[in-house]
Amino acid sequence: MKDKIKYDMLLKYIFFAADVILLNAALLLGAYAGDSTAQDTAYLLIYSNLAWLFLGLVSGVYQITRQWAPARILRHQIAFLLIHLLAVLALIHFLNKHYSPLQLAVSYLVFALLYLGYKAAFYYFRNAIRKSKRLRNFIIVGRNDLAYTLRKYYIQHPELGYCFKGFRDIDSIESIGQFCVENEVKEIQCCAPLTEKQAQELVAFGLNRLVKVKIVYENPATAEVSKSKLIDIQPAREQALVPLDRPINRIVKRSFDLLLTGILFVLVLWWFIPLVGLIIKLDSKGPMLFIQPRNGEGNKPFGCYKFRTMTATETVEATKAEKNDPRITRVGFFLRRSSIDEIPQLINVLLGQMSLIGPRPHAVKHNQDFGKMLADTPFGQNIIARHYIKPGITGLAQCMGYRGSITSVEDIANRVNLDRYYIERWTFWLDIKIVFLTVV
Repeated sequence: MKDKIKYDMLLKYIFFAADVILLNAALLLGAYAGDSTAQDTAYLLIYSNLAWLFLGLVSGVYQITRQWAPARILRHQIAFLLIHLLAVLALIHFLNKHYSPLQLAVSYLVFALLYLGYKAAFYYFRNAIRKSKRLRNFIIVGRNDLAYTLRKYYIQHPELGYCFKGFRDIDSIESIGQFCVENEVKEIQCCAPLTEKQAQELVAFGLNRLVKVKIVYENPATAEVSKSKLIDIQPAREQALVPLDRPINRIVKRSFDLLLTGILFVLVLWWFIPLVGLIIKLDSKGPMLFIQPRNGEGNKPFGCYKFRTMTATETVEATKAEKNDPRITRVGFFLRRSSIDEIPQLINVLLGQMSLIGPRPHAVKHNQDFGKMLADTPFGQNIIARHYIKPGITGLAQCMGYRGSITSVEDIANRVNLDRYYIERWTFWLDIKIVFLTVV
């Protein structure tokens, strides 16, 4: 699993680097064809690269998406190219710059051919390699015509990375859950009508086991697709039951993260982080930053950045810091008390490992300890459920007073319950409220 994550991350960086190189090469070729001045060409390069960077971060175009068919991937890439072109044209108009239609046409036609050509080649060969591999186990709840059509679609398209594990009936959520655990199911697609209680129970199971639950209903545009021998288009539409399973909500949340983090870096953090780092180095020997393994989205560990607040030893921060802990440095005491030691986690936000708002990530060891403490309580499953989404620098639990070092079972239970409440009822305005409460 770790190798796959590293591979996906590396692939994103390779794609981004290749895209930027091709974009700039095409722009330079267009400048030559349009006889543009060096200054105007430089401006166009800046506009285009900034727009590409921002749109790439916000849109998720670099997410490695096995669930999409090649045709959908192609549409997504074409749409991204058009949006980027419109963004660049808007910047040109807003800044009152002038470029010949020939220059822009040559630039984007060449870039589109190169961009779509190498992406199509990559996905073609990748899908050919993956046809025989089992990737994502899923089940279909229900046995109606839509369920059988959906199964047929995924069997005919192994390149999507789905492995069908069977049909299940909705009469027993408990049996569905047991089957999912035994077969390592990662996604439930429900074609059967659900009562409100059944939907709640299914969502609860999905959160507790980190299994995505989707309500599937027939796509009117493809109502006759089941009559075809070969199904080339998605025969159904999906509705996520957890707010942040919906792509538009993820885009809104990610955009907010990048916008606010970017503003903070431009205005303050570019000088504040080095200054704090210098003070830490002058106060005690050791690195400026401390990287601690913590549990993130999907319960996968990641390296969480913090300013170092303890003396640099092999066991530093391996155990929870206590009040008046002798390992805490003079500067570290102030950094902890003011929560400034958490500021480097904005780097994790930029890397996509964390969000500004979400359940606070525990250290791997602490997470295991909390799980044991809650194991015999009704809240034991919430320890896992809080990893359904990205962790945050601050969260609802912290705004309600459950922050810092907590050790009692009651406090831990309240923290994870508030985290679960946030996941199940997320809205953009809830994030705004949490930011406001954190600041004030």
